Amino acid sequence: MSNVLDFLYLGILIFVLVIVVMISYQVLYNFAEATEDTLNQTYIEKGLVAMTVWDSAVLVLVVMSFVAVVIGVFLVRSHPAFTIMSIIFMFVMLFLSGLFTNIYEDVALSDNLYNSSVTYTIIPEIMHNFPLIIGVFIVIVGIVLYGKSRGDTGI
Repeated sequence: MSNVLDFLYLGILIFVLVIVVMISYQVLYNFAEATEDTLNQTYIEKGLVAMTVWDSAVLVLVVMSFVAVVIGVFLVRSHPAFTIMSIIFMFVMLFLSGLFTNIYEDVALSDNLYNSSVTYTIIPEIMHNFPLIIGVFIVIVGIVLYGKSRGDTGI
């Protein structure tokens, strides 16, 4: 059951990271508009360029987290008695991922964060397809978790 909880932690981590990155970009963007000093402006523009790296970093985080969860699931012995609990929790996680997607839409389309939401290209795609991504993760983890033979203890 703890491996199923990893999805909850992973989803919350990705959601919070995306919101923090968008807010940070917007704060730096507003600071750049308010600053008139040319020396500081150069550093602020470099900071704005550096913030766009987070777009790819979130994708790497999603992929590497998925790999880590699958490896962790493979190492855990499972019992078929916990299948029902896992399925219920997986439906809850799908519901929460849809909720995270809706919250992201509201935050990204707000007037305060619109500039940062149009700057990124990968983050909006991940968040728009978040329930699908989590659903694929759940199916693969379920296959790995309950697809092992009873005598198989993992690696």
